[in-house]
Amino acid sequence: MYQNNNLLLTMNFFKSKKTIFLTPVVLWLLSQLFLARPQFFFLAITAGFLLLALVVRGSEKDRQNQNWPLFFFFPALFFLSVSLYITFLPNYYWIQIILLLSAYFSFSYLRNIYYFFHYGASERAERLDSLMLSGGFLSVFALASSLYGLPTFLSWNFWGLLPLFVILVSPLFFQSFVLGRINIRDNWPLFLSASLVLAEMTAVIYFLPLSFNILGFFTAIFYYFILLVLRLFLKGNFSGNNLRWPLSFGIILIIILLLSSRWF
Repeated sequence: MYQNNNLLLTMNFFKSKKTIFLTPVVLWLLSQLFLARPQFFFLAITAGFLLLALVVRGSEKDRQNQNWPLFFFFPALFFLSVSLYITFLPNYYWIQIILLLSAYFSFSYLRNIYYFFHYGASERAERLDSLMLSGGFLSVFALASSLYGLPTFLSWNFWGLLPLFVILVSPLFFQSFVLGRINIRDNWPLFLSASLVLAEMTAVIYFLPLSFNILGFFTAIFYYFILLVLRLFLKGNFSGNNLRWPLSFGIILIIILLLSSRWF
């Protein structure tokens, strides 16, 4: 009886609003743990995943029609990618700034998830969509930079890591459609094609003689462009006019990165 009461109190705790504020702090502390003790890296990542799963599941408020694992995947991947990326950074202050921004980003996501699950507010859905887009871009950048950095720093095989990278990133292509009415199962060939195109571009970018940060940016830019094309096509808005400005901005950004690559 005592154990059941403790379990009930624990589950009620993860359903409370205060977890929105506590979770980013705990994730930040877990990051500090593996920075101080690198041998605890996988333990910290696992604990962070478990915490995020409990918080996202607790925010659902018994709404069984919500597919909560999809909402869990996004912050989990973001936490993993940032945690991997900071291990390659030599500057301690930059690491702390990135971790603080990551904690704030997690707070914003969990807060909007809570209100979306509890009240189904349409403006929360729009904010979540924006967070998923921007966070997905950052996750791909951090994960791709780590992918390109691991063969250099640890002599790991790039081609062995590439399939794992594609498996982790592929769900991001339909993450943005979770809030909409697009049937993911009916359009799975498009999502599979997008993943294969990204895998090919990631492999091609690997051969460029640039730093892992620049290569990660290139991969994230191509990911975002593929996702934009996918969104426009599935929503029936695919046209040259809608692609003109994003494509122009992407090309300009790539040129700027190439010209300034020696500073990274």
